Amino acid sequence: MLSFVAVALAATAASAQEPLHVRLDQAIAADHIGPVAKLAADDEFIRRISVDLVGMVPTAGEVRAFLENQDPQKRQALADRLLADPRYPLHMAHAFDVMLMERRPDKHVPSPEWLAWLTESIRQNKPWNQLAQEILASDGADPALRPAAKFFLDREAEPNLMTRDVGRIFFGRDMQCAQCHDHPLVDDYLQTDYYGLYAFVSRTTVFNDEAQKKMLLAERAEGEADYKSVFTGDAGRMRPRLPGDPEVAEERFRLGEEYTVFPADKVRSVPKYSRRAKLAEVATNGQNRAFNENIVNRLWAQFLGRGLVHPVDMLHAANPAVHPAALDLLATEFPKMKYDVRALVREIVLTQTYQRSLDLPADVLAGVGEVDAKSVDVEKSIAELSTSDESLKTAFDTALDEFKAVRKTLEPAETAFQQSQAAVAAAKKPADDAAAALAKSQGELTGKQTVLATLNEAAAKSDAAAKALPADKEIAAALATFQARVASVTGEIAAVTKTIQDQTAASQAALAKLAETQTAGDAAWAALEEARKPLEAAKTKLHLARVAHQQQQVVLAAAKRRQQDLVAFKQHALAVAAVPAAEQQIAAGKTALVAATQAVEVQTAEVAKANTAVTEMAQQVATAQTALQEAQQQLTGKQEIVQVVAAAVTQTGAALEKLPGDAELVVASEKLKARLEPLSKDLVEYKPVVATRETVLKDMQAKQTAVQQQMAVAMTELTTRQQAVASQTTAVQQAESQLASARAAVETTLASLTDHWTIDGRLRGLKPLMPEQMAWSYLQATGVIEQYRQASDAEVEAKLPKAQADQDPAQKLAREQQVAQLVYDKLKGNLGVFVQFYAAAPGQPQDDFFATADQALFLANGGVLNSWLNPSGANLTQRMVTLEDPAAIAEELYVSVLARQPSAEEKAAVVQALAAKPTEKPVVAKELAWGLLTSAEFRFNH
Repeated sequence: MLSFVAVALAATAASAQEPLHVRLDQAIAADHIGPVAKLAADDEFIRRISVDLVGMVPTAGEVRAFLENQDPQKRQALADRLLADPRYPLHMAHAFDVMLMERRPDKHVPSPEWLAWLTESIRQNKPWNQLAQEILASDGADPALRPAAKFFLDREAEPNLMTRDVGRIFFGRDMQCAQCHDHPLVDDYLQTDYYGLYAFVSRTTVFNDEAQKKMLLAERAEGEADYKSVFTGDAGRMRPRLPGDPEVAEERFRLGEEYTVFPADKVRSVPKYSRRAKLAEVATNGQNRAFNENIVNRLWAQFLGRGLVHPVDMLHAANPAVHPAALDLLATEFPKMKYDVRALVREIVLTQTYQRSLDLPADVLAGVGEVDAKSVDVEKSIAELSTSDESLKTAFDTALDEFKAVRKTLEPAETAFQQSQAAVAAAKKPADDAAAALAKSQGELTGKQTVLATLNEAAAKSDAAAKALPADKEIAAALATFQARVASVTGEIAAVTKTIQDQTAASQAALAKLAETQTAGDAAWAALEEARKPLEAAKTKLHLARVAHQQQQVVLAAAKRRQQDLVAFKQHALAVAAVPAAEQQIAAGKTALVAATQAVEVQTAEVAKANTAVTEMAQQVATAQTALQEAQQQLTGKQEIVQVVAAAVTQTGAALEKLPGDAELVVASEKLKARLEPLSKDLVEYKPVVATRETVLKDMQAKQTAVQQQMAVAMTELTTRQQAVASQTTAVQQAESQLASARAAVETTLASLTDHWTIDGRLRGLKPLMPEQMAWSYLQATGVIEQYRQASDAEVEAKLPKAQADQDPAQKLAREQQVAQLVYDKLKGNLGVFVQFYAAAPGQPQDDFFATADQALFLANGGVLNSWLNPSGANLTQRMVTLEDPAAIAEELYVSVLARQPSAEEKAAVVQALAAKPTEKPVVAKELAWGLLTSAEFRFNH
């Protein structure tokens, strides 16, 4: 099964006849599922490309002309015009300076010289590989290339710093953590990788050239890249090796024959073979993939805000390009373009990816229906790739074990060679000493021979004079003196000659000994090279296994990243779908809650009705109880009276038995009996009344129990219905909470999706202006540059009239360059303060956004921006003050500062601000301009 990366590559290859920017868009589009943002509006595009290519916002006139232009090819024409603009090399020089030097302080090469060299290189459109070759190879001795040596000189040629920065800046690999052991977080970065680069630069040193009063780079011919892991103890020696390549083959020189200029006191050593020059050669010859990928990735990041691989110095298999096919295409085509930076920049800015809008697509979920099917394909691909990756990892581990085993077999030959070199060094010293002594004696002999020749000539002339004037004693004395000196020097020459003979013999003996050791050393080297053959074979096998594994890891990691993109898309779709479901649940819950509430109200009425019945029945029971109590009390009274009267009758009868004839007792007895009878009758007759009332009470109590039970049932039902209301209320609250969570999930997943889409180019991201872009954009927007441009144009006019230059394209271009350079030279002093406040720390990556209180105070209280905003000449605020129509003032303000028309609300705000202070128009104009210039919209390119 072809991976989606392979499919993208195949699709890109099939359209090779298309321009590169079209093929790039095709490669990127092949990875997309779902919608992409529309292209940026014309005003957004002209601001973006102007800031990117010439380092400043466009003028109001440039914006209006571009917006009015109806040519469908106007964006391409604008790109071409800006790439030919004299400001392009001035701006790109700063961009390359930041990339290469990362705002390090000057040490040995002044920044103006360096920037001038970069500017001229970019103006000439020097190929990137040539520029890099000059930077890596220059030693600072050649005045024309001395600025290029800044990269190493201003890093003091510190070997580990050079290794790290060469790896980061030229090959996209920050291997600092692999200095003492394999990288703990990045499997790709091995200690051997670090020392492969270290071997190229570790012999380079800084040399103080006192005669020229400048620091230069020197290089030793000796010094090896030995390493040992502090974790595993694994040790070895690396020859120079670029990331992704095998070790570089090196020429061997005998000890004592390795220098063109030997090291000595105050002498800059120059080896016959320069490892640093070799680095410059093999890095820039077009064959090293890492070198090619790094620069195209960095240029992509410069214009898109982030690299296809990000961070740009973390190229490795676990951090693949977001669009591998696009990176592969760029890295393949750039060498074919002969490393033409301007041509590549043109292709980048003409891509639709570069021109995308900042705003999300109108229908974010378009195409989400394809996600499930695509996810299945990607999951299947990941499974297959993972299986293959395990196999390749096993092959790599096996090759690594074999390499380590073979490396141990090399130790005897290495030891023998080192011993032979020690013997050569030991033999070389007496040979060098003998040669030095012989050379000294030969020099002494030559001097004496010169003196003798002079003395012989003087003696001959004195002899001729003596013969001509035989009587002249002074001439005779002089002749004798010369003859004596000739004899003396002749003796000295004989002695020196004898010494030379002896020294020659000694030197020849020492040289013979040295030759013997060198021959032995050559034999030891040959033996070592022969012993190395299995190791080289093992290295080759290991290298191929590693490359195969890394390539598979790249494809696997890319597939996993694409899976994450699909997951983010699906999660957002699910989150969006959950919102209406939650809303429906809330609606249903609220409907049920209304019904439950109504049921409670109905039942509450029933409870009230039952409560009334219970109350009424309680009153009736109480009345019956009272009536019963009264009847019972009356019955008791009647019973007591009957009992009393009956007792009196009984007692009277007892008395009559004792007093039978007592008439009064008889009368009393009769009267009592007569009274007892109706009372007894009344008592008998009243008992049913009590019984009736008891029955009434029982009936009432039974009814009371019934209504109380009805009341209890009603209350139970009311409680049930109230609980239903509470339960439904809770359900609604939970549904509302779920809705809030769903809406929050929509925001969260949309933010995640936005991040994914910004990374993969479907959406344009914000890119902070670099400090230099901020400075030039402030100067442009406020109108300061135009004032200086007019003054500079007048200066050039005196030397090269515009009317004359317009007749010759070369003169016209030269004139434009002179004006641009003059403007730059006059205003570049303003850059430092912006670098001070807005740049990252020296030696650190410079692409991260940060905000500080000092930045805010600088804009609020600093005199720089405020002075540029004081109305004068034809600057921005003066133009605003001159205009009468408030709407026209708003339009001039927004077009000049933000390169766009104001919205209706923004225009109304400007009109309102002017109307609020009709007599303070200059003050209001300055406040309005300051507000826009300090806005977040101005600080970012988007």
